[in-house]
Amino acid sequence: PGAFTGVAISNAQRAVLHHVHIDRAATGLRIANSAPELKGLFISRSSQAAIHLMDNAEPSLSCSRIFDNQGMGALLVEGIGPGPDIHFNSFSGNAPFQVQNFSIRTVDLSRNHWENGPTSSQFLGGVLVEPPLGTSPLATGQCAHP
Repeated sequence: PGAFTGVAISNAQRAVLHHVHIDRAATGLRIANSAPELKGLFISRSSQAAIHLMDNAEPSLSCSRIFDNQGMGALLVEGIGPGPDIHFNSFSGNAPFQVQNFSIRTVDLSRNHWENGPTSSQFLGGVLVEPPLGTSPLATGQCAHP
């Protein structure tokens, strides 16, 4: 973990990542001032965080698996104006938290699957996780490829 910096999307008018596996990065994916479409990502074993959302990051993330990330955990949100659309994903084995939100906005993370269910000890800052998905959308066919 941490062998390479990771992928960064900054000031992009249009960006699309589909079916990408990011493994063993420092931070898997950093997003600032962009609204990329992210689908079918696997982000694993990052040493600092799986996804870092900064100022004006508004990604649409779906049908992705975020697992076994360390440092800050799965999702780190900070800065002014991040407004992600993050639904129908599976989060597991991320430590010390699944999500750390240091922005002034509450992050809507409803309709995601959380290993062992969402518990308050997995989240830091303002997050909405209800209603969660009982099973991973990747396993139920909700994310079937065309």
